[in-house]
Amino acid sequence: MKEGRLRRGVIAPSPENRRWVERNVRWLKNLFRLLLRPKLQVTVEGSLPPEGPLLVLSNHSHMLDPILMIIVAGRPIHFLATESLWQRRFSALICWLAGCIPRKKFVNDSQSLRQMKAWKQHGAAVGLFPEGERSWDGRPLPMVPGIEKLVRLIDAPVVCCRIHNGHRQGPRWANRMRTGRIHIVFDPPRYFPKSTPPEEILAFLEEKIRVDPRAGEEWPLRGSGLAEGLSNLLFACPSCEAFDRLVESDNTLRCSACGLSWRLDTRNRLFPQDGGPPLELPQATERLRALLERRWVEEAAEPPTKKLLESEPMTLLRTDGATVVPVAKGRLFLSREAIWVEEGGTERWRLPFAQCAAVAIDLSRRLFFRTQDQQSFEVVLPKESVVKWCWIAEHWRQAAAVPGAEPSG
Repeated sequence: MKEGRLRRGVIAPSPENRRWVERNVRWLKNLFRLLLRPKLQVTVEGSLPPEGPLLVLSNHSHMLDPILMIIVAGRPIHFLATESLWQRRFSALICWLAGCIPRKKFVNDSQSLRQMKAWKQHGAAVGLFPEGERSWDGRPLPMVPGIEKLVRLIDAPVVCCRIHNGHRQGPRWANRMRTGRIHIVFDPPRYFPKSTPPEEILAFLEEKIRVDPRAGEEWPLRGSGLAEGLSNLLFACPSCEAFDRLVESDNTLRCSACGLSWRLDTRNRLFPQDGGPPLELPQATERLRALLERRWVEEAAEPPTKKLLESEPMTLLRTDGATVVPVAKGRLFLSREAIWVEEGGTERWRLPFAQCAAVAIDLSRRLFFRTQDQQSFEVVLPKESVVKWCWIAEHWRQAAAVPGAEPSG
């Protein structure tokens, strides 16, 4: 590899660097097959054309989706990958060796688009996940705005991919993977001329990428510790609705407030101890959303400066530079109008929601904020529910973004 990197861990698109990535992927595939073999069987239908530029689009159901697709694709795929992966040594190394393209969240990242087009011009396959992130309960997520415009801009044949069983084999909230099968389907390529109406492209992607977890074939799984990590998503008891009182133990969740417990199976169904009907995970998350909607109505009548949430001790990081920089240590607080950090009763950092451009979850335990002036911050919450913080912060961010409007939550 003679041509330089664009920045640390990122290589410039070129014919020589494409060949370098191809050599890397040949041995990376064998390495990952060996590492994953005890836990994971990957089967495939269809294939990618062996040569020529491609845009590969897929649902996103498993942490290892890019690796699994590269293992079975038969050729490298230069994936768009969130910029935070370059801030961790191992993931940065893999992204570099595989020729991944860094992308910034919630901004028009022209540099990542230029890199995608450059790799395409050198005959490579580029890939991304149009849903933008992984689902927490297995249900499909909305397509990111503008995906149909991106298809026309890249101007390459599109291959749609569907990954089945990934949300059960490796749920986003889970602390460990189950043992079993993931099935990957590649469709034949389809080319969309630039004159294709955007709504036609979007309808095609909606049909070809989405995977309904309640329909289609399922493959058996096995494992232990199935409930470990689930309280990150289910931060309130499904019965008494107490916040932060669910205790994980192997395959069981127990509420320390009302004493009820549920057993989780590998299909992500919660079986109550009293023998009642099982609760599907999407049903449980809908109950959570309904609970929050009721609380938001009550909180809207409270003073805007009232503290609604307080976190465990944590460190606030600034992440938009080349390196991660600690900004403040203490506890994170949230009100209807702002989120801030206090240490020993002294405020160290504050972000009014009116100045917040986006709130999201990075990986599974990092709460991410982007400001209107393009600064990025992250908070790691290893024990507390980051989903709770994200949903509540996003609700009040939307309320601040459109004064007088009813936020969607």
